[in-house]
Amino acid sequence: MRQTRARSLTAAGVALAVLATLLFVLWPGASKGSDASEDAKPRVPSAQQGASAAKALRALPAVNLSMVYAPTQRRPMTRANLTVDSTGKASGTLSEPVVGKSTLAWSGDQLYLKGDASFWAQQDPQFGHDLTSAGHWIKSEKRDGYYMLDSFAVNVGSLTPASLATLVRQVTSDPEAVREDGATFQGRKAVSYNSGGWTVVLAAESPYPVLAIGGDPSHDDPVKPAVWHPAGRTGPAMKPAGHRANTVSADGLDLSSYLTLVPKPATTEQMNSVRTTTATAVATAVPPATSAEAVSKTMGPAFTTTSNSGSLCTTNPCSYSFTVTNSGDQAGEATLYLTMPQVPTAPRPLGILKPKQSKTVSGTRPNIAWGTGRTVHHTDYAWVYSTAEYGPDPKIGSRLHARNLRPGDLSYSTPLQPTVAGLLDAMTKDRPTSDTEAGDEASDAISEANSQGALPDLGEIVGSGRLNNPEDLRRILPTTDKVDNRRVLQQIALLLQADPHAHVTWTAPPTAGDATPPADYLYTTTEQGQQVKRAVKAETVRSPAELGSKARLGTAQLNGEQPDTGTTGGQKVPSGYERVLRLDLEPSVGPLLDLAATQDLEHSLSTDSQFQPLRDSLCQPNGGGSRVNRLVIVNASGTHQWTDPSQLGASCGSGGASASPDPSSSSRPDNKPTCLTQSPPVGVVETSGAGWIYYAPTGSHKRATAATACLKKPLGNGTASNSNSPGMDTARNRAKALLPGVPGTLVNSCHLIPKEFGGRGIQRNLTPCWATPVNVGEMTDIQTAVRSFLNKGGIVRMTVTAKYKDTAAEIPYAFTFQVTAWDSRGNPYPLVIPGGGTVQNVKSGKNLSP
Repeated sequence: MRQTRARSLTAAGVALAVLATLLFVLWPGASKGSDASEDAKPRVPSAQQGASAAKALRALPAVNLSMVYAPTQRRPMTRANLTVDSTGKASGTLSEPVVGKSTLAWSGDQLYLKGDASFWAQQDPQFGHDLTSAGHWIKSEKRDGYYMLDSFAVNVGSLTPASLATLVRQVTSDPEAVREDGATFQGRKAVSYNSGGWTVVLAAESPYPVLAIGGDPSHDDPVKPAVWHPAGRTGPAMKPAGHRANTVSADGLDLSSYLTLVPKPATTEQMNSVRTTTATAVATAVPPATSAEAVSKTMGPAFTTTSNSGSLCTTNPCSYSFTVTNSGDQAGEATLYLTMPQVPTAPRPLGILKPKQSKTVSGTRPNIAWGTGRTVHHTDYAWVYSTAEYGPDPKIGSRLHARNLRPGDLSYSTPLQPTVAGLLDAMTKDRPTSDTEAGDEASDAISEANSQGALPDLGEIVGSGRLNNPEDLRRILPTTDKVDNRRVLQQIALLLQADPHAHVTWTAPPTAGDATPPADYLYTTTEQGQQVKRAVKAETVRSPAELGSKARLGTAQLNGEQPDTGTTGGQKVPSGYERVLRLDLEPSVGPLLDLAATQDLEHSLSTDSQFQPLRDSLCQPNGGGSRVNRLVIVNASGTHQWTDPSQLGASCGSGGASASPDPSSSSRPDNKPTCLTQSPPVGVVETSGAGWIYYAPTGSHKRATAATACLKKPLGNGTASNSNSPGMDTARNRAKALLPGVPGTLVNSCHLIPKEFGGRGIQRNLTPCWATPVNVGEMTDIQTAVRSFLNKGGIVRMTVTAKYKDTAAEIPYAFTFQVTAWDSRGNPYPLVIPGGGTVQNVKSGKNLSP
């Protein structure tokens, strides 16, 4: 890669309270690279290239942006899909990595949010203690520190086409900009420019569309941060009276933020949605709760128990009476449990108690002192089980009651209390009830996790029931403030969420004197009918130069070595487990790596001399074979993995431990375990092209439930949908009520298996969905990714499931796409599906399902 500059640069040290990196991506135009050598062409001036790119940007009336933003290296990334018009108004959605979503609107330099409870539980500084903003539009106020919302701290209104065009001209016209030729970006020749802390990557061929931009948006021009009050160029942001601002550390490495985004020209419908959504938000938004009293009054049901019996009983039998009162502000179901001498413990259902409503349970019990001539002291225990506090399993409530642990005593909002109950139970049930220290450790660990906004993700992990060692969370959770450990938490939550067959053992930190464990977590799962076992060591990479050193550290640990000395003696991966090295790239590696596709990574990592340490780390010395069985690299564009180090230019010998074996020694896919050779599901299976399609039986209301297709070219011929399929009348009426006055077709009868893949327009394959952006938009994006892979000779097994709220629902609230892929040789392939494979049946923030 050639690098030139107009004249030498002088580095200046600048102390910043907050450092941030912003990455943009503009979908390239239709122009293709020339086969002629770039060196044979006259070099186009930088300013000319930049002017052409900026002109295309500035001409757009609005952009639709798919984005990923991370506020700090230890906090979760927030995904966003937003549309920004030329006036700076914007609307769209924010999604946290595992759970948690919010609709967003931006108007007049003001942020408006309508998030669910899981979203707000991940926002500082209150996290799970204040979820009163959930479920309605909030006019965002500064919650803590500097920004309106720390997890998405970019002024969305400043991401207009004109602002991006100004930034491109600013960088490319700087005579001191560092220019790098000969780069590749998503399969295209590219040229990049660095100036003033910004990087602009353009296609190398006319009209030089913008491929990526990266830089620091903490200044006011042209892209602005979403500060509470805009900062002056030389002074700090104004702090409104009555709001506390935390001191922000100047540790730039720990506080650097980033944003990646992929813009597309916005459709007319998306631009209309900006107007309607922002108008609704401005008209209906309310301020968030500002006092502890307000928060306590909106926490849901809460039950208190009062004993009405005297302290001394002189009759036989004795009478007892207990009153249960709902002291909360929402109705809730309650069951009273009593533990008294010579009285069997049994549930006493109270039904649903409205706020301030009480019910009394009374009866008699034997007088255990009768006939003894003395006074006998005893204790009666009464506690209330409620699904709002303990979740659906009464046994959890019983075990926690025996330990004198109650989620409500930890001051978390009602929506999170079942999660807290599950965590408390899972973290303590390995210890006897007399071990109060275990309960204290669990409570402290949960508090620490909440201070990181991690409770919703932990709820997914423990709620799956597939974490093998939940008791170790007492030691693990206090370490999740560290970068790599927080990333591991997210990885495990996503793994258990995406793979229903996965079982995970999360490695606890070593005690003093113990050797370092070889992996961060172990997991088992089933792939192609066979059990696989993997040991994963994860490393976070912050610069291209770190790829080699982090890979060396990870491979050494996986092999039981001391990374600095190369000596053995440490713990090794258990027998039968694949050694998996996972490298998570932070945005500071630069847009060329952070947004690289698999083929770009293979090209760069196998040819660039700066990545020779990475290649060396994958092999045993002296031709001794591979040091890992699987390398996984995760960046902003997706997950990329390899089992053959030679694909990255590593020259490993045949000795030592080799990479994972292919399913078959044959290079022909017909002899390997793909969906073409495996048995399809039992039921209605139709031959379709080179593959087959299975339609699952319909459910209640004759609604479609799921369908699975085995796809390989040539594909079968599908048929058109039936506009009168089940649920369509209900869907049309609901769509008109949700979006009155919006012209055109709002609802489609959508294929589960697309028509272009051979899906037929039959009842088992059709469900109501929004025409856009669900049918045409998110679903077609997934189809495009699958079709592109099939065009290369690949094989895909795709299961599409319609998700319904309950048995009475006729309209799905979401669709899930589960994909397993094999390359043209029949080898497993990590096909990345846009959006992670989940499509919400949502348009303009409104779910088509009631």
